[in-house]
Amino acid sequence: VLSSRGRRRAAFGGAEQPRTMRRSSTAALRSPTVAILGAGITGLTAAAFLRKQGIEDFTVFEENGDGVGGTWRDHDYPGAGTDTEVPSYLPTFLPRPNFHSQFARRDEILSYCEMVAAEYVGLEKFRFGCRVIALRFGGDEWTLDTSQGRFHAAFIIFCTASISAKFVRRPNGIANEASFGGVIRHSSECGSDLAEYKGKRILIVGCGATAVQLAPTVAPVARSVTVL
Repeated sequence: VLSSRGRRRAAFGGAEQPRTMRRSSTAALRSPTVAILGAGITGLTAAAFLRKQGIEDFTVFEENGDGVGGTWRDHDYPGAGTDTEVPSYLPTFLPRPNFHSQFARRDEILSYCEMVAAEYVGLEKFRFGCRVIALRFGGDEWTLDTSQGRFHAAFIIFCTASISAKFVRRPNGIANEASFGGVIRHSSECGSDLAEYKGKRILIVGCGATAVQLAPTVAPVARSVTVL
């Protein structure tokens, strides 16, 4: 469980921050009034706002067992960070950390998410490693079938996004893929070690925010970088 005493300081300008977060298996099996699906930045914002308004009967359901953060937990490619300026990206009702610039790095945002979970939501509000399998509305309440049992809720707040999901490549989804001698990865599988890209010919498919961050970061060490 995320320790409220153990802290990290680097990303928050000297402020104490949580060390680690792991799945808790001791939470009581009960049904909340509000069910929040997802513990990324959106789910954390929703949960913190409910608590700020004095609404305590809610639970955050998170499929991943490794803690909060959503896309910031799952993506660690070289150059990962926000493509939106921090003042526009973070909720206005929570304290603003001292990031290195207007565009925060991935590790800074992940530390921020862990801080919000521990200090402004409460770890007892989370069910980690809990996958929602089915939802049904019965007239006056929702029924949630999950990997940890059945729950009921009056309201559901969806805070899920495909960007946090691992990319699953279909077999034979790319012509001649089997004969390709190199490595094919989704950005969520890349990792942040630049040494792995040194002297390599790199092809990046897509030109969204991820490519804009990844390409110029690996270019100085790569043999060549091509963006399609």
